[in-house]
Amino acid sequence: MKDPDDDFSLWNTSISDYCSWRGVKCDAKSGEVISLVLDFILLNRPLKSNSSLFKLQHLSHLSLSACDLRGEIISSLGNLPHLTYLDLSNNHLVGEIPSSLGNLSHLTYLDLSNNHLIGEVPSSIGSLNQLTFLSFSSNNLSGNIPISFANFNKLSNLLLYQNKFSYIDFPLSLSDLDLSYNKLEGQVPSFLWRLYSLKLSHNSFTNLEKSDQVVFDESHIATHFDLIGTQPLAEFIRT
Repeated sequence: MKDPDDDFSLWNTSISDYCSWRGVKCDAKSGEVISLVLDFILLNRPLKSNSSLFKLQHLSHLSLSACDLRGEIISSLGNLPHLTYLDLSNNHLVGEIPSSLGNLSHLTYLDLSNNHLIGEVPSSIGSLNQLTFLSFSSNNLSGNIPISFANFNKLSNLLLYQNKFSYIDFPLSLSDLDLSYNKLEGQVPSFLWRLYSLKLSHNSFTNLEKSDQVVFDESHIATHFDLIGTQPLAEFIRT
């Protein structure tokens, strides 16, 4: 019988046809569920540590965007060892990012944007060195981005806009960076102008790192950049 408090309660070994359900993908050989894409299916509740979802130990792709998820991000998500893709964006999640997400060593895509998360980013996230996409945008996160972020060597998209971050060490692998609407200040590293997309608006950056290698022409400045609200730096670029 379906548990009314667990929308994942049908995941049990007595049911053999769940691989045909919409949003579900199973391994062709083992029959194990490897992907769940349940975007826009309204769950209207928090995930619980005893949810049958966490029995899916072969799951590599989990997308629960815009599912009306509530409560905190459950630490049990860190117990899904094969996850490479995790999208919990556009929900009503609150509290802090659990450090257990740092256990997901195979993760390449992490999106927690458009929630109500608070506090600092746990240092354990900096150990996810397979990440290529990371978004914490549109939350109430604050403090310093972990220094270990500078060691990311595969991360190409980093989206942190609309938070309260005050410091970041920049990964060198980036091509798309959005830090707009934060509390960042100080000097902007010169290599950022070589990115494909750069958004720094509504911060307190004051100057650009000096470099003999930076030439401000169309081949060196980011194809898409936004400095609105960062007046001293915007004036520097115009001169």
